[in-house]
Amino acid sequence: MSEKTLPLFPDGEPLPTNYRNIKGTSLERAFGTWLKSQGEYDTVKYNQPLSGKTAQRAYEVDVVGSFEKYDSTKVNTYIAATTAGIIALFYFVFEIKESLGLVALGALAMYLASQHFNKIVYVWVECKNQQGTVKRRQMQLFLSNVEDVRANDNAAWKPDNLMYVAFGGYDADALHFAAEHGVDCYVSKANGKGFELVDY
Repeated sequence: MSEKTLPLFPDGEPLPTNYRNIKGTSLERAFGTWLKSQGEYDTVKYNQPLSGKTAQRAYEVDVVGSFEKYDSTKVNTYIAATTAGIIALFYFVFEIKESLGLVALGALAMYLASQHFNKIVYVWVECKNQQGTVKRRQMQLFLSNVEDVRANDNAAWKPDNLMYVAFGGYDADALHFAAEHGVDCYVSKANGKGFELVDY
C-alpha cells in the first residue's frame, strides 16, 4: 500500500501532520496552506507589506488570501444606464425600431457591462504563536492597523475580510471585541490536524 502524500507548503516542504507542533513563521504557512485547501481563497501570500495612512512604516501582513468574485453592488445601475444608452442610440440615430433588435442590443449591453464588475476580495490574516491567550489590546491593535490601511487611498489593496489565528486561544474580551468588528478567530483543532473557527 502506497504512503499517503502529505500536503505541501508553497516551497515544497511537507506540511507537518500535527499543526500544534508548528513554531514561528511556520504557523503562517500552515494556516495559509489550510486556508487555500478550503476552496474559497485561490491565492495565498505571506509577509506582505501594506502601507497605512498614518503609520511611518508599512505593516507586515502575515497571510494574505484573495479570490475574484462578481461584484453586484454597482452592476444594476451601470447595466440600466448602458442598456438605455445603447437602445436610445440605435433607436433614434440608426432608427432600428424592431423589438427583436432592441432586445438583442439590450442583452449585449448587459453582457458587456457585466464583464467589468469582477473584483478581488482580500483577507488579512493575523497569526499569533504564543503560549498565552490573545488579549483584547492585541485585537484592538490589529483592528487599528486594519483601519489605518483602509483609510489610505493609495494602499495596494484593502482587506475585505479579517481573520485571526492563535495557538494559545483568546480571552473573553478579545473574542467579544473581535465579534463586534467582524474578525473570524481560529485555533488549531484539538487533534492538531487543521484549524477551526472559534464559536463565539
